[in-house]
Amino acid sequence: MLIDGRTLRSDERFEVDLCIIGAGPAGISIAHELADRPIRVAVIESGGIHREPKVDRLGAGESVGYPYHALERARARGIGGSSLHWEMLESGGDEGWIARPLDPIDLEPRPWLDSPGWPFRFDVLEPYYRRAQVVARLGPYAYDAAQWEREGSEQLALRGAVETVVMQRGPLTFSHHVGTLTSAPNISLIHHTTVTRLVTNFNATRVQKVIARPHPSSNVTVAARAFVLATGGIENARMLLLANETKPGGLGNDHDLVGRYFMEKLSARGGVFVPSDPSLVGRASFYASHIVDGIRLQGVVRLPEDTIRREQLNNAILWLLAVPKAFASEAVRSAVTLAKSLRRRPLLGQTRGHLRNTIAGCGDVASTAWQYLRFADKAPEVFIVAFQSEATPLANSRVTLSESRDALGMPRARLDWRIADRDRKSIRRLIDIFDAGVKEAGLGSVIRKFCDEQPPAMIVGNFHHLGTTRMHPDPRQGVVDEHGRVHGMDNLYVAGSSIFPTSGYANPTLTVVALSIKLADHLAGVLRQLA
Repeated sequence: MLIDGRTLRSDERFEVDLCIIGAGPAGISIAHELADRPIRVAVIESGGIHREPKVDRLGAGESVGYPYHALERARARGIGGSSLHWEMLESGGDEGWIARPLDPIDLEPRPWLDSPGWPFRFDVLEPYYRRAQVVARLGPYAYDAAQWEREGSEQLALRGAVETVVMQRGPLTFSHHVGTLTSAPNISLIHHTTVTRLVTNFNATRVQKVIARPHPSSNVTVAARAFVLATGGIENARMLLLANETKPGGLGNDHDLVGRYFMEKLSARGGVFVPSDPSLVGRASFYASHIVDGIRLQGVVRLPEDTIRREQLNNAILWLLAVPKAFASEAVRSAVTLAKSLRRRPLLGQTRGHLRNTIAGCGDVASTAWQYLRFADKAPEVFIVAFQSEATPLANSRVTLSESRDALGMPRARLDWRIADRDRKSIRRLIDIFDAGVKEAGLGSVIRKFCDEQPPAMIVGNFHHLGTTRMHPDPRQGVVDEHGRVHGMDNLYVAGSSIFPTSGYANPTLTVVALSIKLADHLAGVLRQLA
């Protein structure tokens, strides 16, 4: 059943078995797994079927660390959650979101990242990845590059300690399951209704109900036997911190961990790969978005796990983006950096240096703009090497509550994003290893490498908010246990990328879906026992 919360009377009350707060990929996946079961489920979503600026402004907040996107722009409220970004962000409108499982090493303890690892190994998660592949409407569960090679679209003959793998691309939104959910007799999907309070028992060991507001002046109550926070990596932490009526520091925060270890994927240009044979650019279509057997995918370059362990590096990938030479110039890099920095807070330093680069190379900037505006089909000549790396989880990279308040009178989120110095060194080492590999193969070389450019490249986040309520069996090291249950709480769970102890390089949505299916199975068992 689909319910517009704005049509409910102010004293409306629902009593269900499970209340899911948030209808993004995590919340939708849990509800999808429980559809048509003898479990009454209410899914509460702040937004509606489409994005609305007024609703998105409820996600505004402060950014006080490394320059970051405006928080209302980096998040989306509505049925589909973060997937509502995908339609807006994909050029051409048909590329789809990027999917790949984490690598086994991502779940292991890695002392050089100061990471305790995940509370289970990859083989525990893999069956859920296979199910997630179906729920997310992706292609076969196959991510080895050799499985997707076809004549005319092959891997580069790289040598040295680098290898090629693939990323799949999924449907443009994650709201394709809404019809299934709204037709299921056991599910109520309540939209335009924002949860503002988690009401607990006197000693804050159980959530008894949530209070939600369709309007600033009206309240709707949902009582349940179990609750799941599935509101995203920033909002999950904010909701726990706001629940401070019986616990002054918020729920799950006895050890001051809620909101800490915020991570983003680290991305920027890592250099320019100049091929020794100009025809190589045209023959490297495997690294562009392309379709094989009806599945859209894209090749990327990474390091084998033994190299990562031996050199104690971050796990990361390189995208090879074929462009004309002018597109890869320092002037264009600086012009793009200046444009991006205007949309981030705090403002980026080094503005004068980027402005000097832009002016000095104004011809390249003008040529690039002219080709872009005319949609000119100038043949690519080089590859921009762009990286996407995991970040070191840092305790002082965190989400807290702001003094400013939203339209419902609730304290906003305050983000202090930090990046470790070792992350930059690790990324540079990856690029050096790739450069050695292409040189050894006689394919060319990489110039203007990351960390050599002046001013330094601005690292950007990818709207992937991770780690603020991380998993660990010990409450002194994590906010939730291996099932996502908040430590110290009997019936409150957290779903989504906020529970990731480490991020890996892979975009998080497929892992979010896999973990959500795992949680749905667990909740079905718990609720069956309580029946």
